[in-house]
Amino acid sequence: MRTGTFVVICTLIGGGIVLLVQGLFNYFGLNLPYFDSVIFTIIKIGVVVPIVGIVLTPLNRRLKMWRKKNGRDIDDEERYETESGFIKLTPNNDKND
Repeated sequence: MRTGTFVVICTLIGGGIVLLVQGLFNYFGLNLPYFDSVIFTIIKIGVVVPIVGIVLTPLNRRLKMWRKKNGRDIDDEERYETESGFIKLTPNNDKND
């Protein structure tokens, strides 16, 4: 899947995992200090989301290879996309390369 979509899906899965664990801890009566604070939840999501991204990267790579085999090269398409998602005729000039 596209890079932007992959990041959004990892964020949703990571946030869901954090909220599920928090709900389970509260359900079983495990009240740790600062566990329910908003700042601590943001820190937990900031740790869990990259872990979910690392775990899902091989699956995403296999999905890209399968789509390339079936005629859609997502990486090549992303080279021609603008920031708004439109496809242009010339590739993007990467100034960082």
